[in-house]
Amino acid sequence: MLFNQAVARYDSQISDIKAQIEALREKLSQVEHERQNLLATEQMWESAIAQITAAKAATEAIGQNELIKDAKAAIDAVFSELPQLSAWDKAEAEINAMEPNKPIDPTEGVIETEPTANATEADAIDVTAVESTDTKATEPTEAKPEWHALNWREFLKYAKGKNINTKGKTRAEIELLLLNQANQ
Repeated sequence: MLFNQAVARYDSQISDIKAQIEALREKLSQVEHERQNLLATEQMWESAIAQITAAKAATEAIGQNELIKDAKAAIDAVFSELPQLSAWDKAEAEINAMEPNKPIDPTEGVIETEPTANATEADAIDVTAVESTDTKATEPTEAKPEWHALNWREFLKYAKGKNINTKGKTRAEIELLLLNQANQ
């Protein structure tokens, strides 16, 4: 009888434990279901963030492309106003833009040579026989034209104002045309 009571009590405890295990399994199933929902929500958020990031990058790229297009259009507008220049004239214009009022050095690029071994005494110049004279004081100074100190762009405007066709011409050619016009 005591044995039967003990078995009944243990059977009762076992059935209570089984019921608790079943309740825990059901809660675990609910928790797993919630976890799956949270994972799906997290994936949706990650996808939305990726789409927003891509849209933002595309918007920035479009904005940058628009800025680049605007800058290119502005540059093209400036160059379309300039006369069509040859490559030489464009290079000269760039140089003038960098150094607009730099005086020209006539000795630039001149290479000094030494007398050759075959030179005779007659070919040699007697430096002591040359008298030193100040030619600047005795020669009249020639007045420079009013366009002499202008940079390339200002020079082109000046020449156009004098009705000189500057298209495809170098500065030297335009200067000759201006001098001819002034001498007429």
